[in-house]
Amino acid sequence: MEEEIFNLLKEISKNGNIKDIPSTKINPTQRKLDNEKERRFNVLIKHGLVSNNGNGIFIITEYGYDVAKHNSWIEYLNHRKDVADKKSKKEKYDLHISWFQSKTGWLPYLLSLISIGIALWSLLISNKKTEDKEHNQLNNILTQKPIKDTNSSTNNIENEKVVDKDTFHLRNQDQK
Repeated sequence: MEEEIFNLLKEISKNGNIKDIPSTKINPTQRKLDNEKERRFNVLIKHGLVSNNGNGIFIITEYGYDVAKHNSWIEYLNHRKDVADKKSKKEKYDLHISWFQSKTGWLPYLLSLISIGIALWSLLISNKKTEDKEHNQLNNILTQKPIKDTNSSTNNIENEKVVDKDTFHLRNQDQK
């Protein structure tokens, strides 16, 4: 697409529409310019970028807006080519994924069973460690030796068995 035609498309896309009916003046240079404008509008209409509503007002189409986003017609064509290539690659990858899923439909079930087995195994191990820890704590409590008071002022066995302090003090005073 020529640059003048693309510039006309950009001008129409900025305004949304354009009212530019070629005049039919007798001046030969003006007639030549009008014929050129008419040719540009006809090219845009032919490619579906603008439409004429019948009153000489040219309205840009959705396709025209899409083309006008780019800096040139060649850039738009390159963009469309890239989009088509990416769609083709996506379809190819989708086919490969579908094939893999159809051949390995059992794989998710296998992975689920393995993960359930690992979870149960780790639960058993943690329960066993907890039981061992509790058992060791209980054994430590039961096997502790009584603490002897080496700083006691008396060596009397009866005094060591007394719990009440008042009674302990009374017995110590009677013996003196």
